[in-house]
Amino acid sequence: IESTGVQPVLYPFGRKAPQGTDEFLKRYGIELSETWEEFLALHASEADRLKEVFDDLDRDRDGLVNADELREFGKRFHDGRAPTDKQVAVVMERLDLDKDGLLSFEDLRKGAQAIASAC
Repeated sequence: IESTGVQPVLYPFGRKAPQGTDEFLKRYGIELSETWEEFLALHASEADRLKEVFDDLDRDRDGLVNADELREFGKRFHDGRAPTDKQVAVVMERLDLDKDGLLSFEDLRKGAQAIASAC
């Protein structure tokens, strides 16, 4: 530790932290940001909010969200770091209902509802 200094522990995109962390955080008044799944589940019934999120993601305004645009979404939940291609592919697989490699608003809406109903 002395020669390299303390290094942060980086958890995979979409993951929280090890077991027992919630109790530790509560004890010391620390709040973690939500995961992308939690975010979508919390807003699944809010069509207007989901549309805002979709429009924010759709940077080229073509009505579809591609992997690069989805990567930007992932940064919000990954301490500003870009998720890997594999991590983006996992999110895309979960949300892309018609499996065309692009997310439509309907994909996002239905994916969010599916995540919320699984909670």
